[in-house]
Amino acid sequence: DGFGAVLHAGDADGVRWGLVTLGQLLRQYGRTPPAMEISDGPAVAVRGAMLDVSRDRVPTMPELFRMVDELARLKINHLQLYTEHTFAYAGHEEVWRGWGAVTPDEAREMSRICAEHGIELAANQNCFGHLAHWLRMPRYAGLAETHGDWMFDVWPRSGPFSLCPIDPASDALVGDLLGQLLPCFDSPLVNIGADETYDIGWGRSKDEVARRGKGAVYADFVARVCAMVRARGKRPQFWADIALSHPEALSRLPSDLIALAW
Repeated sequence: DGFGAVLHAGDADGVRWGLVTLGQLLRQYGRTPPAMEISDGPAVAVRGAMLDVSRDRVPTMPELFRMVDELARLKINHLQLYTEHTFAYAGHEEVWRGWGAVTPDEAREMSRICAEHGIELAANQNCFGHLAHWLRMPRYAGLAETHGDWMFDVWPRSGPFSLCPIDPASDALVGDLLGQLLPCFDSPLVNIGADETYDIGWGRSKDEVARRGKGAVYADFVARVCAMVRARGKRPQFWADIALSHPEALSRLPSDLIALAW
């Protein structure tokens, strides 16, 4: 019907996103878009999204694939699935059973589908706080910082939340999880979480925090998790809220750690 388009791009990604723009025009105007010339390029190189699959429903694989297709239409090129207890870790079945957890094979397939859509799928596992589901279970209860009362910023809270950062068994658990999770993803990046660990210093690490400071105790544990990530050939990311509240401890964090804002 006479419609035509010419696309010029500097690389394969440019071709991909140019075709996305063309698709947007066709959806808006049908097969008779007005004549125009578009010069386009990303203002932000990494355009990411994170989907919480722990505190809401875990999407089925067809629904995740549908989301990937929609994100690609929006020119998103980075994706993380936030997990606390919804990855199917071998040996920890009681934690994720009944939650529709993502299996290693599904994570690999998801990574492949994302790559086909120009999206980097990065591993994401909270490795410090937000582990209440794990720590309420008898097998893992001994790893908690506290089962008592504490303050979440200015709000009273009670019960387990974070791993105890001075317990070597906490390091062992995190090492096991990362050892299973990271091989399922091609991305060199890993989000280790570590946000909102307000309970640290209210329980088992109280004396150590009093002696060395909360920032130092927090940063040393995060640094050890980063070393586990690095040993597996990846680069760590973390949420920077707690670290930024203790600037005196920032020098204890590794220089390759990527700080994220939320």
